[in-house]
Amino acid sequence: MVTELYAHVQAIRELMEKTNVISATDNLGYPNQIHKNMMDLKSNHASKIIMIVAESCLCDRFKQESFVDTRNYVIGFQLHQEVMEAAKKTKNSVDLNDLIELDDVLRGMCTMYTRNDGSDDEDMED
Repeated sequence: MVTELYAHVQAIRELMEKTNVISATDNLGYPNQIHKNMMDLKSNHASKIIMIVAESCLCDRFKQESFVDTRNYVIGFQLHQEVMEAAKKTKNSVDLNDLIELDDVLRGMCTMYTRNDGSDDEDMED
């Protein structure tokens, strides 16, 4: 799951960079349809991030009883919410700062789903 989330972020990064190049060199009348298709692809990747966080993380893995105190549970829940908000921001943006924000909050959230060695823990229950 963590690897899949990072793959979507990387795809968004590549599409943002290509979109910015197209926008910068648009003086040749580059077709708008290609630009639109790239934005749609980027939006789809952001939607998949939101779906994974909502369905796989919050519904299946993130359980309140796994936390010693309510404060840590709330912090964890906030991290998930920040990832979904940052992903939503990247849907219609080509600003790489929005992507950096997504990457930062995703790294914070994913620490909950990785082993101490940094590998993805697919078998983790929380």
